[in-house]
Order: sequence, then C-alpha cells, then structure tokens
Amino acid sequence: MSDASSDGVAVGVAVGVAVGVGDFDASDMHQRAYPLAARDRMTDVAVAGLLVLSGAVDVHTHTRVATDAEPDRFFQDSVAAAFGGTTTFLTFNNPGTGSSPAAERSLLTGVREWRAATDGDSAIDYVLSLSISGRADDPLAELPATIEAGVATSKAFMVFDFRLPDERLFEAMRAMAGCSRSTAKTRSCSMPPSPTRYSPSRMRSAAAKAASRSPEAIW
Repeated sequence: MSDASSDGVAVGVAVGVAVGVGDFDASDMHQRAYPLAARDRMTDVAVAGLLVLSGAVDVHTHTRVATDAEPDRFFQDSVAAAFGGTTTFLTFNNPGTGSSPAAERSLLTGVREWRAATDGDSAIDYVLSLSISGRADDPLAELPATIEAGVATSKAFMVFDFRLPDERLFEAMRAMAGCSRSTAKTRSCSMPPSPTRYSPSRMRSAAAKAASRSPEAIW
C-alpha cells in the first residue's frame, strides 16, 4: 500500500501488482485493496512527490538456469531484475545457458527441461523464448508442438555452430506464422498461457532456498 501524495490520493499494491488508485484515506484504501488481509501485515510507503510507475517487461535477457556449482544464479538474476524495476522477463535457453545435449537435439525436451529447472526459482514473472538450435535432430518438426505447449516466441541464430541455414530460418518463420493463422481460425494450436506468475508462497520458497546459501553467493 502506497500513499501517492500528501492530499490523500493512494495507490494500493498487492503482491507487486497495483490493484487500485483512489482519493480516500489510507485505512479506506486498505479495506478496498486488501479486504481479507490483516491491517497489521500492511506497510505504508510515503511516495509524496515521486512517480509510481508500472514494472518494466524485459523481452531479451540472458539468464542461466541453476546448477550444482551455481544453485542460485537464476534466482539471483531475477532479483537483480526486480531491483532494476523489471517485473517480467523473457529468457532464452540458448546453448551455454544450462541446456543439456538432449535439450539441444529436441525443442520439446528443451522446453520441458527448462521449465523443470526454473519452476519456483524466480522472484518475478518470467517466460521462455525458445532457442531453435541447428543442432536439433529436426529443428522444425516440433515447432508447432512447442507453440501448443505455450511458447509464444522463439529465436534462431544466423551465426555460430548452432545456427539455422537461411532456408531453414525462413521455414521456421513460415511455420510459426502458419500456426498463428491456424490458431486464429481453427484453434489447432492453443493460445499461450500467461507468463509464469510468482506468488507469495513461491517467493518464500525461493527466498528460503537463497537464504540457505552464503550472502556472497546470492548477492
């Protein structure tokens, strides 16, 4: 809950999301924004003279999934994004970001592996932008299935040893465009879901995981 100015205008924020703006006193805002929450669990933040802005959506990030050697790096990246004002980010499963050789050979394996590795490990919302690797057995055969699985965007490289040749790159674009058209007309591809949402319990779980590590490893 934040008081937006000294004249009584207030902004209600619940779980990181603005839920209301009103020209009424703080206690009234609390009742409107948090009708089921206890008042003693609320925090008032004086922001008179400041701007209250919505969070940024970062559509191009290079986060890496956790490993045994670096168990907190995905969570650490999400915290860094939050401190910079980002509330949702898109990330890639490029080679070198923690994907296994099996994930590089199969797009669907890559999606399942990445989701399993990141679930419950972020302080903010996130979503996968799939890397279409030229190392895959057939990089385009599974592309419609990844869209049905909720992957709304993909990327491919024109350089490096996992690049797509030009003709395959155009085929990938046509495949994604075709699935978009069929989705609109026949629903043969399901619409992608919302980004992976954080929740108080998920944040507590991620924070507890981070707290078990040394501060130097987290921050």
